[in-house]
Amino acid sequence: MLTQRITQDIMKELHKPHFSRPKEQWDPNIPIIYFEETHTDGKEYDVPLVILRTNPCKWFVEGGCVMCNYELLASHTKKITEQSILNQVDYAIAELAPLHELQYLVITSGGSFMDDYEVPHNVRIQIAEKLNKAGLKSLSFESEAKFLLNENKLKEFKDAFKGQISVGIGLESKNDFIRNIMLNKSLTRSLFERTAKKLSNLNYKYYSYVLYGKPFLTELEDIEDTVSTIMYSYRHGVSMSVIEVVNIQPFTLTHYLWERGDYKTASLWGPIEVLRRLPLEIARGISIKNIEADDIEEKPLDFAKTCSECNDIIIRRIREWNYTRNINIINELLNFPCNCYIKWKKTELSKRSTLTIEERTSKVYFKIMNELGI
Repeated sequence: MLTQRITQDIMKELHKPHFSRPKEQWDPNIPIIYFEETHTDGKEYDVPLVILRTNPCKWFVEGGCVMCNYELLASHTKKITEQSILNQVDYAIAELAPLHELQYLVITSGGSFMDDYEVPHNVRIQIAEKLNKAGLKSLSFESEAKFLLNENKLKEFKDAFKGQISVGIGLESKNDFIRNIMLNKSLTRSLFERTAKKLSNLNYKYYSYVLYGKPFLTELEDIEDTVSTIMYSYRHGVSMSVIEVVNIQPFTLTHYLWERGDYKTASLWGPIEVLRRLPLEIARGISIKNIEADDIEEKPLDFAKTCSECNDIIIRRIREWNYTRNINIINELLNFPCNCYIKWKKTELSKRSTLTIEERTSKVYFKIMNELGI
C-alpha cells in the first residue's frame, strides 16, 4: 500500500544532490526582487515580489513537494542571521521606494514566511513595522497552513502592520490522495478549513495556490481536479486563486520522471480550459503563473507549452489575461489559425487509463524505489 512515508523517502533521496551543490555566491543581505503581472482594483499592475534569503523550508528538508525546489533560492551553506534578513528588507524598501505608491507587494521566504525557522517571529514583527513605516498600504506573503494557526502571532503581526494583509496557501488539490500521497503536500482539508476560518476571523485575506500539470493524471483528470479545487477554495472564502503550472525544477520527482521520458510538461491549453469551465465571476479572480522564466538566477529546465507555431502567442495572451481578466482574450484563442486547440482537445482530452490514479501512482513509485535502492 502506498503511503506518504514512501513519497517522502523518494523525495529525500532525490534531494541529496541539492545539498551537495557548491556554496552559494549570493549576498545574504540582498533579497531576490522581481515582478509579476496581475490585475487589482480594476487595473493592470506589476506586483513586486521580494523573496527573502532564509533558512530552507523544513518540509523540503524532510522530503518536500514532488515538483518544488524554491529552496534553490534559500541557504544551504551560508549563515543567515536575523540582521541579514532585516538588511534584505531595508534593501527592498530602498529599491522599491516610495512604497506608499504601490498598490501592494509580496514579501515572503522560499517556504513559509510564518515559520519561525525561516523568519523568526521577532524579525517578522520588525519587517511589518518597517513596511508600515515606509507607507505600504497592502502586503501579501505565503505560508503553509500549519503555521497560520497561532492566533497571537497573527494578531501581533497585524498590529505591527496597519494595512491589508493577504496570505497565499498552497492547497494544490482538494483530493487528499493527490495532494498528500502523490504530491507529498502534508496538508489535510480539515487543517485548510480551520486555517481559513481563523484567518477570516482575524480579518486576513487569503488565497489558494492550485497546481496544474500534476504527474500521473490525464489532462482531463487534471482539468477537472483543478476546477473542483478552485471551486472548493472559493466555498471556503478565498479572495482569489493562482494556477501554478508545473515547470521542471532540478532535484525533484517531476525532474526525475521528465529526464526518463515518464513525465512531460502540460499543455498550456489545460489551464486555459480550466478558466473556460469556471463561472465567469470566479475565473476573473484567477491568475496563471509559472509559464515562463522569472527574472531570477535559477531558471526552470522546461515549461508547459503548446505547438511551436502558437506557443509564444499563447504565453503573451495569458499574460494579457493576468493583466486584464478579459474573458474575450481566452475565447479568441480557441479559433487560433493553427488549430492547435482543436488537435489538443481531440487527442489529449479523449485519453483514458485502465488504472485508477492510486494504481498508476503506486506502480511508478514502487518502480522508482527499486531504481533508487530504497
